[in-house]
Amino acid sequence: MRKAAEKIHHLKKIFNQRQGWRMEEDTLPARFFAGGETADAEGIDPAQFAAARKSYYHHRGWDARGELRSDARLLQGLHLA
Repeated sequence: MRKAAEKIHHLKKIFNQRQGWRMEEDTLPARFFAGGETADAEGIDPAQFAAARKSYYHHRGWDARGELRSDARLLQGLHLA
């Protein structure tokens, strides 16, 4: 079941990229980085977010741009052009 879910996640990512989705769009809305309406609310640090996104890509088996590496596609049985 877990392998099937992983394949579905990879296929969704590949589909989105074929439709023009880029790493720059793989982010949160600006309001999450700006902080809240109260004085004690802090926004997310953009550098920390970029580092977390890089780590996420790595753990998913994607390259630095968030694309599924061709060797990972073969391992997953995703033979897509």
